[in-house]
Amino acid sequence: MCLEALEFRLAGETDLTQFTFADVGCGSGILSLGAYALGCRKMYLVDTDPLAVHASADNLALNGVPNEAYWLREGSLGELLSVLPEPVKGFACNIQTEIILGMVPYLAQLIQPDGWGILSGVPIEKYPALAEAFAREKWTVATLWKRQGWCCFTIRRQPPRPF
Repeated sequence: MCLEALEFRLAGETDLTQFTFADVGCGSGILSLGAYALGCRKMYLVDTDPLAVHASADNLALNGVPNEAYWLREGSLGELLSVLPEPVKGFACNIQTEIILGMVPYLAQLIQPDGWGILSGVPIEKYPALAEAFAREKWTVATLWKRQGWCCFTIRRQPPRPF
């Protein structure tokens, strides 16, 4: 579902050569590989698991992604935010619900004001708590997919209200 959502979101972008993407909790790097295959040329990958970082590096190399197209490190969202030259246009996060909940207050620092995020790996019964947490932080759930007990959703920042 996350790759489907990524394809949908990237299809709406006009210049993917200038598009920046963050893969938070990159695992095998499959979401960044998908972003690269769809035309994205600058990606930031981070994971707290050293085995995931190693797997991502191997998979990026095996698929011919040039080193200059990505930044990959072991660490958390905080590590990524500390080195990010500017906010990214989009991000994906396919990790445990509890970890996502802890990141919600910091995700606005990750993306541009008109950016978006994709979140997946969420059991359907845990979605309401996430939706509520994002609403408190001024995010809008733009789409929601459900499949076999799991969900994937896209978010975007709520525009400021005019006076």
